[in-house]
Amino acid sequence: MKIKKYIQFITNARSQKGENLALVPLFFKLSIWILRNRGGLIMFFLLGLHKKGKKFKEYMTQLEYWKIYKKLYPPYYSILLEDKFVFDRFIKSYDFPIAELLALIQYGKIRWIKNGITEPLDNIKNYNLHCFCKMHLKWGGKQVYKLDVVNGSISIDNKESDLENLKKIIGNEIFILQKTIIQHSELNRLNNSCINSLRIVTLQEDEKIKIYLKSMRIGIRGSIVDNASQGNLIIGINDDGTLKENATTFGIDLNWLTHHPTTHVEFKGFKIPFFQETLDLTKRLHNGFHCFLLIAWDIAITENGPVIIEGNPLGDIFWPQIINNFGDKKELLKTVNKYLESDLIKY
Repeated sequence: MKIKKYIQFITNARSQKGENLALVPLFFKLSIWILRNRGGLIMFFLLGLHKKGKKFKEYMTQLEYWKIYKKLYPPYYSILLEDKFVFDRFIKSYDFPIAELLALIQYGKIRWIKNGITEPLDNIKNYNLHCFCKMHLKWGGKQVYKLDVVNGSISIDNKESDLENLKKIIGNEIFILQKTIIQHSELNRLNNSCINSLRIVTLQEDEKIKIYLKSMRIGIRGSIVDNASQGNLIIGINDDGTLKENATTFGIDLNWLTHHPTTHVEFKGFKIPFFQETLDLTKRLHNGFHCFLLIAWDIAITENGPVIIEGNPLGDIFWPQIINNFGDKKELLKTVNKYLESDLIKY
């Protein structure tokens, strides 16, 4: 069954625009990519390396990226991005617009941020809440739950639940409660099952903050999160704030779509509200994090403008190269080396 998926994946990739390599040169190029460059088969085709004119030396593999990753995110700074609670407190100190943090759950107790009161988690039934319950250290939409508490009744991921199930989910971990954001009506038209967030990656270069990636994640199949790693869509954004022509799913189930599968809204030309304001916000945000070269920001768009959901280390160099549709390995490494030689990440 998996072999059939791979065959279908390769067939779909080779049907995209551009002239394909003949099978013999394709085989040799793919072999070198996998054996010498330690690149993956899926990445090879998603990057378009099966097309004429594409050189894999221009692209960075995930293995190459992991070799420099720890240098880009020193452990003594990484908690600023990796811990959702710490990130929120740090961002609040700058007075940037961020999704409201309601509470911290730890040791079977809930601490309300606004008034500092700590009480047993059982008391959560006494409140009316519309929020997301997130494990404080997880990425990629993992251990994220939509939590609604209304008149003592608990709903998790839009399904009737109870206090015991909530306790089971939390276990001995630390979770935060983040108030549900009401997104812009135009993005609801695109998909209303979840926040369709902008994933903007900023790059620190020559003491300036530049935009490295402009993309959007879009929920499908009624998903409560929009992460591509959870089966949703990702699509590039043009400089004018309109979506590009094709959105894609993740991995071997690659599927390039021109319209949303449920709402049937066409992606090409879809205008994102407050786009320039979002780019300006992410640049200002990065200025507060001198210790990181690359930061991936998740931004929601409301009727009043952009709101920060969270910031993340850029854990995957794979998708930026696909979405940008070009390889900049040489330039990126040049920027990395200059950054590592600077005083920005030293004690």
